[in-house]
Amino acid sequence: MKDAGNIDLVVTDIVMPGTDGLALAARLRTEYAGLPIIFITGYADGRDLSGELLLSKPFDIAALARLVKAGLDREPPGSGRQGKPQAG
Repeated sequence: MKDAGNIDLVVTDIVMPGTDGLALAARLRTEYAGLPIIFITGYADGRDLSGELLLSKPFDIAALARLVKAGLDREPPGSGRQGKPQAG
């Protein structure tokens, strides 16, 4: 993932073959602190996603656009640029 350059925002489904969006998010956030991630789900499976950007299926493009704007407008924890790889 280090060759991906700067990432401003990620959109991922929660349920995917071989992994899930939460595992992907955890992996990304180890390299990109404060990276905004929009989780898409068709299930209310009881996972605690409070504080996360969550989009429930079905959704329209306007709902996705609102969450993308909200994610990009967020101040990342500890400041520093969103999606900037951590040193080290």
